[in-house]
Amino acid sequence: MTCVEIFESFFTPDLFDKIISETRNYALLKNEQDPNLSIPELKVFIAILVLSGYNQLPFKRSYWENNSDMKNIMVCEAIRRDRFLQICHCIHFADNNNIDRNDKMYKLRPITDMLKKTFLEHFIPEQNLAYDESMIRYFGTTGASSLSVENL
Repeated sequence: MTCVEIFESFFTPDLFDKIISETRNYALLKNEQDPNLSIPELKVFIAILVLSGYNQLPFKRSYWENNSDMKNIMVCEAIRRDRFLQICHCIHFADNNNIDRNDKMYKLRPITDMLKKTFLEHFIPEQNLAYDESMIRYFGTTGASSLSVENL
């Protein structure tokens, strides 16, 4: 399988449709213009987030800067800066009308549940597994706490 085929076995059309639907609903809830997000554009958006995990720059806008030490040609050619920022502004994963205050991950729960299902379908674990911190830089804040290995 190619890397794209592996990615698409976990990130299914149903998952992308859910993200697009919740993003559209959130924009309408906030009386903003429908972002008219497509699956190919959402894949580009996610690819840039993955890229930002190992090519870290000080700001989201930095990938489109004219400085040669920051500008990323692939990112610039894939999506306009303002469009990327518009998607960042309205991307949403859960219905704000169904908030579970006891679940600190409620904003991601529908997506994590869908991913968990596909992980269980496609992944056959070895005897020993290990995982580490996230490699994707998060530009916002969260109420969910994280546990560091050093604190154990």
